[in-house]
Parts: sequence; C-alpha cells; structure tokens
Amino acid sequence: METGGAKLILQRKTINKVRAIHFLFAFFLAFPAGIFAFTLGDSLKPTKIKSPKHYFLPTFFANYYGVPKRQLTSPKPVAQILKDYSYSQVNSGFYVPLFTKDKYKGDSSVIANWHLLLTGNFLTAKPVFSGLTTQHVFYKYSIGTRVMYNNGKKDVFFFDLSPFTLKDKADNSKPEWRSASTFVWSHIFDEKFSLRLGYTRTFIFGDRLTLPYVGVRFGRLDKTYLSIQFPRNIFFNVPIIRSLAFNVIAKPVGGIFNFKDVDSLYSGANKNLIFGRRDICYGLGLDYHPSKYFSFFVHGGLTSGNSSITLFSKVSNSGNSFNQFKFFYNQNLAKSTFINFGMSLRIGRSKSSYGNRNIYELQDMNSNIDPGDNNQGSNTSEIRNGGEIKTINKIKYKDLSDLINDSDLYD
Repeated sequence: METGGAKLILQRKTINKVRAIHFLFAFFLAFPAGIFAFTLGDSLKPTKIKSPKHYFLPTFFANYYGVPKRQLTSPKPVAQILKDYSYSQVNSGFYVPLFTKDKYKGDSSVIANWHLLLTGNFLTAKPVFSGLTTQHVFYKYSIGTRVMYNNGKKDVFFFDLSPFTLKDKADNSKPEWRSASTFVWSHIFDEKFSLRLGYTRTFIFGDRLTLPYVGVRFGRLDKTYLSIQFPRNIFFNVPIIRSLAFNVIAKPVGGIFNFKDVDSLYSGANKNLIFGRRDICYGLGLDYHPSKYFSFFVHGGLTSGNSSITLFSKVSNSGNSFNQFKFFYNQNLAKSTFINFGMSLRIGRSKSSYGNRNIYELQDMNSNIDPGDNNQGSNTSEIRNGGEIKTINKIKYKDLSDLINDSDLYD
C-alpha cells in the first residue's frame, strides 16, 4: 500500500509539473501577443488625416524657344546697321495655390469654389544682330496673381494680373514696370464644348494691345479636342497612348523689352528704346505626360511671313499710356523654322478633380494663359488623357472630394 501510495503521489507531482510547464509556456506565448494586441489596438485608433486644401498643384515649368538667323532686307538705315537677326530665350515660371474655398449648395450635389494663386515668371532673351558691336541680353521678371471662380453649374471665371519689369543688360538705369491682364468667362455647355469670352491686355505681338478674348473648344479635355483661343493659340490634341499625345499648334510668341541704343540706331538724343518682336508659329509636336506630377513637350515648325521686329522710342511714346506704341522702325521677317521644348514639375497633393468638367476647364485655362504674358507656359495641365468626365451635379461630391486622390486613379 505504501508503494502504491508513493506511486500515486509521484504521478500527482508529475501532473502538476506538466501543468506548470503548460501554464508557463502559454504565459510566455500570450504575453507578447497581448503586448502586440495592445500596441496594435493603439495604432488602429482613428487618426485625423489631413486632406488636401487645393485643386491645383504647385507647378514649376521651364522651356526654351529659338529661331535661326534671318537677313534684314529693309532699305532703311537701321536694317543696314543690324544686318541680320536670330533669337533665343529661356523662360521659367511657377504658380502656387494660396487659397481655396469650397461652398456646398443644397443637398451637396453642387459645389462652387474660389481659387487664389500666386504666379511668377523669369525670362532671359538673347537677340543677335551681327552688325552690332554690343549684343543685348534682355531680362523680364513677373510676379502676379490669378483668381478663379467656379459656380458649380456651367460657368467658370478666370482673372490673371501679371505685372512685369524689363531690363537690358547694357542699361544701368532702373527697370521699368508694366502690366498684362486677362479676364475670361467660360460657359461649359457639356464636356465636349465650351465657349469663352473676355478681354486681354497683352504684349505677345510685340506691341501693347488690348484685345477681345474669344475661345471655343470642341471635344473632351482628356481626349481628342480642338481648342481655338483668340488671340493666344489654336491647339489640336490627339492622344496616342495614356501618357503621350500628338499636338498641332498655331500661336504668336513675342513680347517687348527695354533696349539701350549703344549703336546709334535712333537719330534722337534719348537712347532708351523699346524692342518688340513677334513670331507667328505653326507646328507639330509631342506631349509626354506620364503622371500629373511631370510633363514634357517638344514642338517644332515654321514661323510665318507675319513675324516681325520693331523699335520704338520711349520719348515719342511718353504721353501714350494705353494705346499701341508708335514705331520708328519695323521689319517683317522671312519665314523660318523654330524649336520649342520644355518641362513641368508638380509637387504635393491636391483635392480630386477627377471627372469634374468645371475644374478641368479652369485647369486648362490656368496652363494656357501663362504667367508673365509670353505665351510660353507649362503647356499641359494636371489633366491626363483617358479619364472619365462625369456630370458633377449627379453625385454627392462633398462625400467623395476629400477621399479620392487623383494619383490613386491614375497610377
């Protein structure tokens, strides 16, 4: 009996040891899991995600434009001094959103918004005249703003103000300020057609002009479309693949610059002149747009016989504050080739504009009406080929606008 009792006691001790081992094993497994669960529980607590404030991404662009040498055939003495003319320029700029205000109407299926952007531009131009002893380098700086309004229905409004200053490297006097501006109202009949009306005070024809702005667009902005925008451009866009499009363009490229007359081109005593130039360009090109953050374009073609260079005297135009300048020399130029290429870089995050035809319209105007009034801007907007435009009034936009990012849809 004692032997049997000893065996029973030994079995119970063995069972207790096994239970203790199982408990310790379970404890050491459960403890890290508990810690992990506690930590994970903390991490899964709802956190406030900061949504984008603006529909426009901060955008920086740069481009190059050049035409080869052309002979100046005018019998005037000025042409005999200048002899021939070639031209190149490097242009860079930016636009950055400062303020966006959404206003939801009714059941939130209609959204209106205000947009305020800061714009800037810096241009370096190098005309070359083989007859001059001193070659000129022109600088043009611009800092401005633009205001846009979308009423959430079929109308958007665009206003750009671009004050700029002009400087000739050969001139030590203070730079001179001038200003360009454009106002456009666009009525969007549907995603395939819009009508734009307004005015523009511009220098892109090599003179100071205030002109009506009239534009029409046929076709969707993310598909094949034809845009005729007087006086800025005619643009035909044909997508080849999602990231590549074929372009046909016609547009003026020009401006005015301060010109220090160190070679006695003007017979008067005051040597402070204004140099105006314009090229009327017709060409073909490609637009590479792999994402909304980057785009590259290259255009080339011919300039027409309506291209010209002009010289104005500041003295003879001192009392002329609003009308066209009075020139003392004007030279129409022979037809020539041109090359124009550039790139745009966008950074950050933006509110979704996917399928919003009103925001698309503003984005298109924002990219085509360039900062600085050179008609040489970013060339392309955030809109990529192949999106699906929807009527924004048919969805609960307030419920979706901050939840969807364009990059999630594109990439």
